[in-house]
Amino acid sequence: MLGFWIIACLLISSNVRGAESKLNSRISIKETYNDNINFSNREKKDDFIFTITPLLRWNCQTEKTWTTANAKLDVIRYSEKDDLDKINQQYNLSHDYRATELFSLKIDGSFIKDTTLESDTDLGFTQSDRDSYNVRPGISLYLTEANSLSLNFGYSETNYEDSRYSDYNIYDGTMDFVHIISEEGTTISAQGGYVYYDNKTAKIDNYKLHIGLIYPFTEKLKLTAFVVARYTASEYEVLESEPVYWPGTSFIIDYRSVKKTESDTSWGWLSSLALTRVFTHGSVSLGINRELTPSGYGEIIERDRATLSLDYSFTELFTGSFSGSWTRSESESKYRDTDEQSYTLRPSLKWRIMEHTVTELSYQYRKIENINTDANVDRNTIFLGLIIYWDNFI
Repeated sequence: MLGFWIIACLLISSNVRGAESKLNSRISIKETYNDNINFSNREKKDDFIFTITPLLRWNCQTEKTWTTANAKLDVIRYSEKDDLDKINQQYNLSHDYRATELFSLKIDGSFIKDTTLESDTDLGFTQSDRDSYNVRPGISLYLTEANSLSLNFGYSETNYEDSRYSDYNIYDGTMDFVHIISEEGTTISAQGGYVYYDNKTAKIDNYKLHIGLIYPFTEKLKLTAFVVARYTASEYEVLESEPVYWPGTSFIIDYRSVKKTESDTSWGWLSSLALTRVFTHGSVSLGINRELTPSGYGEIIERDRATLSLDYSFTELFTGSFSGSWTRSESESKYRDTDEQSYTLRPSLKWRIMEHTVTELSYQYRKIENINTDANVDRNTIFLGLIIYWDNFI
């Protein structure tokens, strides 16, 4: 349904009265070699994968509104494992309304239809179709030129076709206060929030208090940082073995599985630290963060991540980039005992062969290590792509 409305918005964009409207499109064609398509350490299977990705992006601006809509498809075809062929879909819609100088409304929505094979959070899962919905309304009050207060609410839902994985819903709300210190862009912020995770096997309440800072040292060097104190309460179902006795005796004749409800609480912290430096011919970014994310196994994962990104323009037409990351993922509660770390490296080269056409060659290496079992799995992927785009063809 969301996809229908976004397509409708794209079709009528040129008829919005008094609006500055722009409709851009892009299509990318990519051939990929993947030496471990299921990310398995038991039975590795390689394949060549052809992907064609059309994208439409619409921006519409009036005196009081700003609307953005995206519609993207990934048509994926495997050379040998054609049972994995899919058409993934992604739709996004965002609308801002500045009612007065002191008051504005915003709503964001998205729908994603993909599989666990394309996921970072569900990496290593057996393939399952997955639908994700998200809606986020918000209200902002501009108290003064330097101070603003906003209320934001969110609901998201993720459903798996495979019954082995746990569907989950997330409800959240935050109150944010932002103070602009200088015209150069230095700001401080404070946030209080609540998140409720609901799935088939667990109910989780998370309370958080956030303090943030954006500080531009110079026009080319900027620091973004925040730290979050959190309190998490979890209630989850576990299966335990219970003895079955011969009637009237203490002799055990069998065992049966029974569901029991357990709970635990924890205090912790989350954070994000990002440092970005822009050069004449490129940029470099360093990042460190800790976050809580849901998992299809019915638990909440605490993830620590360190990232490095580099971009460099060798010439006006030839550019290169490199990204690398390290991630440590651990169970937040006692429901499961997940403990693993992963590494990702990705160098890439791009060459603009025509005004609106770019070719790309990239390589990615990814490895996951299970700390509890010492098992590990890795994957090598090579990408060769062609990107064609058009600016404002309506």
